[in-house]
Amino acid sequence: MLISIITPTWQRGNLDILRRCLISVMRQTYGNFEHIVASDGGEEIAVHTVVNELGDPRLHYYTTRKHHGGWGAGVRQEVMEIALPRYFVFLDDDNILFPTYLEKMLGALRSAPQARFAICEELHFGPLQPFHGPPPVVLSGVPKLYHIDTLQVMVEAKAMREVGWVSNSYFADGETYAELARRYQYVNIPECLCAHL
Repeated sequence: MLISIITPTWQRGNLDILRRCLISVMRQTYGNFEHIVASDGGEEIAVHTVVNELGDPRLHYYTTRKHHGGWGAGVRQEVMEIALPRYFVFLDDDNILFPTYLEKMLGALRSAPQARFAICEELHFGPLQPFHGPPPVVLSGVPKLYHIDTLQVMVEAKAMREVGWVSNSYFADGETYAELARRYQYVNIPECLCAHL
């Protein structure tokens, strides 16, 4: 598989939010991917049902071996151990990808062979740090804490495994992508390709 998209979930009350996320992936213009929806430490029948109802063979349900505290980083790290793609995308269950996300991120990486990850712009509806101003805000994709969100990045699996998730906290994405940027080159895509809703 070329791309694995990992979506952690845990006690998502409104399943329409999760369904919206999953459908945004199914509608991608580039189709060589798998999408793994992972419940944090216990099977969630309702989530498993949503995955099955959508009927997309690229969509898989997984339950982590242990509970990681409801933080996505621990779930992502565990699922990275079973997925075998060339690239990872980490998409939280309340966020969406615009239809050309995979196509454009992959194109950017292929056009910059020295880059190990790509960052796009994101429409972010909060919560945000106060210095960003009131949402919605467009995050430009600076790989450092408070300036980047998980879904803005497509990363080479080898580089991601070498770095791992730096922490299992609310700020894990910023900390992890900052570490990736210290070690590797990346390419920016000056286009909004996703939304944190």
